[in-house]
Amino acid sequence: MRLILLLVISLDLIFLVLKPTKYNSIEVYPYAYVVQAPCFTFALVFTVMGILFIDREYIIVCNIPLSYPNELGSSWNICVIGVSVAIMTVYAATTSIMWFRDWQNVRKSDGACVLDPSLRYQRKMMKTLSVLMSVFFCSGFASALIILSPNLISSLDAHASAYAQSYASIPALISCAQNFYVYNAMSKDFHKAFKKNLIALRKWKNAKLSQSNSLFQVTKSARRTSVKTATVNSKQ
Repeated sequence: MRLILLLVISLDLIFLVLKPTKYNSIEVYPYAYVVQAPCFTFALVFTVMGILFIDREYIIVCNIPLSYPNELGSSWNICVIGVSVAIMTVYAATTSIMWFRDWQNVRKSDGACVLDPSLRYQRKMMKTLSVLMSVFFCSGFASALIILSPNLISSLDAHASAYAQSYASIPALISCAQNFYVYNAMSKDFHKAFKKNLIALRKWKNAKLSQSNSLFQVTKSARRTSVKTATVNSKQ
């Protein structure tokens, strides 16, 4: 699911580069639901098939390949490799398009557009894409190759291949961390959305807390009333 989300984000980025006007005219929430649909579909298909065809009772923790039957695990691994290659291809295509446009702009204006703020932002985006490709190649793509390695190296026994596939999650976590940093910490749009979510969560918690306090006050006053009534009745 993580790799499918990365693929969707990379496609979203190239869509922004190729069709900026149309991209900015799309409503947020219908588009957000649509781009998340492939992620949940991919995860749901392999989860359901893994439960239906399960053939192992004990697996090493966080070892997704070994949790699937052999045939399903191979299919999952091929899909992961294919998605990883697609992500690298889309990132490379997006970077190439932006470099080509930058070269065209500089050539047309004889270097006068170097100080253009929009061009500065574009060049900053190109550097970010280059970092994304490099980190993903060393993390997410490397993780997929490590998972595939037991199928390529026949000399590995089952125990060694199980540990290799288990520790392949470490570079995958690096990929998740760098994506959080780039998309949530550095991007202004994602940063604003993240802050709005935190504010909404805080308001929801405050509303729940005020409701619980109101209920506590009502319960407390009801107890006082019942105690007073019991005291009066006992005196009578």
